[in-house]
Amino acid sequence: MIKGKSPYPFETIVLAVSFTPGLSLLIAEMRRLCELHNSLAVFVHVGKKTGDKHREFSLILSENGFHDANSRIYWENGDVVDCVLRICKREVADLLIAGASERENFA
Repeated sequence: MIKGKSPYPFETIVLAVSFTPGLSLLIAEMRRLCELHNSLAVFVHVGKKTGDKHREFSLILSENGFHDANSRIYWENGDVVDCVLRICKREVADLLIAGASERENFA
C-alpha cells in the first residue's frame, strides 16, 4: 500500500501524449487498459493547443470510445516532467504511461 491506497486495480491511468505517428495506437492501447481495469483515462499533452491538434485528438478519442464521463484531458505548457507529475498528483494516478519518440513503432 502506498499512502493508504492499494496499487491495484488501476482506478486512474494517465497517458502523456505527443502528436507522433503512433498516437492512434497509444490511444487504442489506453482504451484496452481502461476497459480491463474499469479505469478513468487522463490524457496530458504538454505543448501548444492548436485548433488542428484539438480536432485531431478529439477525433481519435471519440473513435476509441473516450468521452467526458470516462476521461479527462489536460493541455499544459511548461516543463514536461513537472507538468505530467503535477497532473498525476492532482488526479491521484495509479499508472503513468509515457515515452514517445519520432522512432516509435507499435504496429
